Amino acid sequence: MHKIIFYLLMAISFSSMASSDVTGRWSPSCNDEEGITLTNDNSTVFFIVNHNQIVISMQTKTTKESIDFFLVKPVDLGSGGMKLNWSDFSKKLKIATLKLHEQSANFEWYGFYDEIKKVHSWVNGPDIIINNEIVGGGVVFYKCIK
Repeated sequence: MHKIIFYLLMAISFSSMASSDVTGRWSPSCNDEEGITLTNDNSTVFFIVNHNQIVISMQTKTTKESIDFFLVKPVDLGSGGMKLNWSDFSKKLKIATLKLHEQSANFEWYGFYDEIKKVHSWVNGPDIIINNEIVGGGVVFYKCIK
Protein backbone atom coordinates (compact mmCIF):
# COMPACT_ATOMS: atom_id res chain seq x y z
CA MET A 1 0.00 0.00 0.00
CA HIS A 2 2.86 2.41 0.79
CA LYS A 3 4.39 1.75 -2.64
CA ILE A 4 1.12 2.63 -4.36
CA ILE A 5 0.87 5.91 -2.43
CA PHE A 6 4.53 6.69 -3.22
CA TYR A 7 4.05 6.10 -6.97
CA LEU A 8 0.83 8.11 -6.95
CA LEU A 9 2.59 11.05 -5.27
CA MET A 10 5.46 10.81 -7.77
CA ALA A 11 3.02 10.87 -10.68
CA ILE A 12 1.26 13.93 -9.26
CA SER A 13 4.63 15.63 -8.72
CA PHE A 14 5.76 15.04 -12.32
CA SER A 15 2.35 16.07 -13.64
CA SER A 16 2.41 19.36 -11.76
CA MET A 17 5.97 20.10 -12.93
CA ALA A 18 4.87 19.65 -16.52
CA SER A 19 1.99 22.07 -16.20
CA SER A 20 1.77 24.74 -13.49
CA ASP A 21 5.46 24.99 -12.53
CA VAL A 22 6.58 25.73 -16.08
CA THR A 23 4.57 28.91 -16.49
CA GLY A 24 6.70 32.02 -16.48
CA ARG A 25 9.85 33.18 -18.20
CA TRP A 26 12.68 30.76 -19.06
CA SER A 27 16.02 32.10 -20.25
CA PRO A 28 19.76 31.32 -20.28
CA SER A 29 20.23 34.68 -18.55
CA CYS A 30 17.34 36.29 -16.72
CA ASN A 31 19.05 39.68 -17.11
CA ASP A 32 18.46 39.92 -20.86
CA GLU A 33 15.56 39.39 -23.25
CA GLU A 34 16.53 35.97 -24.63
CA GLY A 35 14.23 33.11 -23.80
CA ILE A 36 10.59 32.10 -23.79
CA THR A 37 7.60 33.07 -21.64
CA LEU A 38 5.17 30.20 -21.08
CA THR A 39 1.62 30.98 -20.02
CA ASN A 40 -0.27 27.69 -19.89
CA ASP A 41 -0.41 24.21 -21.42
CA ASN A 42 -0.35 24.03 -25.21
CA SER A 43 -0.49 27.78 -25.74
CA THR A 44 1.04 29.93 -28.46
CA VAL A 45 4.29 31.67 -27.48
CA PHE A 46 6.55 34.18 -29.20
CA PHE A 47 10.26 33.58 -29.75
CA ILE A 48 12.98 35.92 -30.98
CA VAL A 49 15.05 33.73 -33.28
CA ASN A 50 17.28 36.61 -34.37
CA HIS A 51 17.02 40.18 -33.06
CA ASN A 52 15.67 42.60 -35.69
CA GLN A 53 15.38 39.73 -38.19
CA ILE A 54 13.10 36.86 -37.15
CA VAL A 55 10.36 36.69 -34.51
CA ILE A 56 8.00 33.71 -34.69
CA SER A 57 4.96 32.36 -32.93
CA MET A 58 5.13 28.75 -31.81
CA GLN A 59 2.51 26.28 -30.61
CA THR A 60 3.48 24.30 -27.50
CA LYS A 61 2.78 20.70 -26.63
CA THR A 62 3.51 19.79 -23.00
CA THR A 63 4.48 16.31 -21.82
CA LYS A 64 5.67 15.15 -18.39
CA GLU A 65 9.34 15.82 -19.08
CA SER A 66 9.36 18.41 -21.84
CA ILE A 67 7.65 21.03 -23.93
CA ASP A 68 7.78 20.71 -27.71
CA PHE A 69 7.52 23.78 -29.95
CA PHE A 70 6.01 23.91 -33.43
CA LEU A 71 6.18 26.77 -35.91
CA VAL A 72 2.92 28.68 -36.32
CA LYS A 73 4.10 31.66 -38.40
CA PRO A 74 6.62 34.46 -38.59
CA VAL A 75 5.42 37.49 -36.64
CA ASP A 76 8.08 40.07 -37.48
CA LEU A 77 10.75 39.79 -40.16
CA GLY A 78 13.76 41.89 -41.07
CA SER A 79 15.51 41.67 -44.43
CA GLY A 80 17.26 38.40 -43.49
CA GLY A 81 14.07 36.72 -42.31
CA MET A 82 12.24 37.77 -45.47
CA LYS A 83 14.67 35.71 -47.55
CA LEU A 84 13.46 32.44 -46.00
CA ASN A 85 10.70 30.43 -47.72
CA TRP A 86 8.26 30.37 -44.80
CA SER A 87 5.53 28.61 -46.77
CA ASP A 88 7.87 25.60 -47.23
CA PHE A 89 8.48 25.11 -43.50
CA SER A 90 6.62 22.36 -41.66
CA LYS A 91 4.14 23.23 -38.96
CA LYS A 92 3.85 19.57 -37.95
CA LEU A 93 7.49 18.79 -37.03
CA LYS A 94 8.87 20.32 -33.86
CA ILE A 95 11.43 23.07 -34.19
CA ALA A 96 12.60 22.99 -30.55
CA THR A 97 12.19 21.17 -27.24
CA LEU A 98 12.52 22.39 -23.68
CA LYS A 99 13.55 19.39 -21.53
CA LEU A 100 12.52 20.11 -17.96
CA HIS A 101 14.59 19.65 -14.81
CA GLU A 102 13.94 20.90 -11.27
CA GLN A 103 14.93 24.59 -11.60
CA SER A 104 16.42 24.50 -15.07
CA ALA A 105 15.69 23.14 -18.52
CA ASN A 106 17.65 22.24 -21.64
CA PHE A 107 16.49 24.11 -24.78
CA GLU A 108 17.23 22.11 -27.92
CA TRP A 109 16.76 23.96 -31.22
CA TYR A 110 16.28 21.76 -34.31
CA GLY A 111 15.61 24.46 -36.89
CA PHE A 112 12.85 24.88 -39.45
CA TYR A 113 12.11 21.74 -41.47
CA ASP A 114 11.86 22.51 -45.18
CA GLU A 115 9.24 20.11 -46.57
CA ILE A 116 10.38 20.66 -50.17
CA LYS A 117 14.13 20.16 -49.64
CA LYS A 118 13.62 17.61 -46.81
CA VAL A 119 16.23 19.24 -44.56
CA HIS A 120 16.30 21.40 -41.43
CA SER A 121 17.42 24.96 -42.02
CA TRP A 122 18.48 27.77 -39.70
CA VAL A 123 19.87 25.14 -37.32
CA ASN A 124 22.88 27.13 -36.08
CA GLY A 125 21.63 30.63 -36.91
CA PRO A 126 19.46 31.63 -33.91
CA ASP A 127 20.95 34.17 -31.50
CA ILE A 128 20.23 31.85 -28.57
CA ILE A 129 22.54 29.21 -30.12
CA ILE A 130 25.25 31.68 -31.17
CA ASN A 131 25.33 33.61 -27.86
CA ASN A 132 25.26 30.72 -25.38
CA GLU A 133 27.24 27.59 -24.59
CA ILE A 134 25.71 24.32 -25.76
CA VAL A 135 25.52 21.77 -22.92
CA GLY A 136 24.13 18.28 -23.44
CA GLY A 137 22.77 19.10 -26.90
CA GLY A 138 21.11 22.39 -25.96
CA VAL A 139 21.24 25.69 -24.14
CA VAL A 140 20.58 25.65 -20.39
CA PHE A 141 17.52 27.74 -19.48
CA TYR A 142 16.61 28.85 -15.96
CA LYS A 143 13.21 29.76 -14.64
CA CYS A 144 13.35 33.50 -14.06
CA ILE A 145 11.84 34.81 -10.86
CA LYS A 146 10.51 38.39 -11.03
